[in-house]
Amino acid sequence: MSQLKQIHAQLAVHGLLSDTLTFSGLISFCSLNPNGDLHYARQLFDGFTAPNRFMYNTLIRAYSNSKETKETLETTVILIRRMMAEGLPPNNFTFPLF
Repeated sequence: MSQLKQIHAQLAVHGLLSDTLTFSGLISFCSLNPNGDLHYARQLFDGFTAPNRFMYNTLIRAYSNSKETKETLETTVILIRRMMAEGLPPNNFTFPLF
């Protein structure tokens, strides 16, 4: 994670934090990797101005797989509501049951 945080800092220095593909990769690694940091992934997500469906789905999946049940259920519901409010309805990748 320390190397990823260094990469994130370099992206910030060079003004590349608005790149959706790069940001999606950072969020995906932080949230789904066994050595990742879900809280850091959420900070990245919250700092991005226009998250896309992939970013939402990635975080929703990560929170769904998390062991912190109370926080994760609440956060998952919040993310789905926010996603829908931004005109991004859940799809078959959001939850396999949708």
